[in-house]
Amino acid sequence: MSTNLSIATPLQQILGTDKKNPVFSVFRDARHEVVHVYYGAELLETVADDREHTAYKLLVGRLYNAGVNREALRRAFNADPKTMRIWDCSYSADTCCVLVNTARPRDGF
Repeated sequence: MSTNLSIATPLQQILGTDKKNPVFSVFRDARHEVVHVYYGAELLETVADDREHTAYKLLVGRLYNAGVNREALRRAFNADPKTMRIWDCSYSADTCCVLVNTARPRDGF
């Protein structure tokens, strides 16, 4: 049985487990420009590795809301805690307009 290692995509762990986060691991796939989120050993979701992408913002907001260490999130996603709090609030029903305002392009529309 031969294995072609050139097909494997290297993942870089950007957020690991710790006392406050015992189950979520986040990996960056630079080749395909996506972020993989694992719940334990199971792939939970993949999102575009783009700070401006709505799915990326919602992911960071969900991790913030889940109680993941804020400093670890700041280092992993290069986002200010205030910004992560905005992204966290942005998907709740009463503040959905925040997401629209933060996701809207700044071209005057």
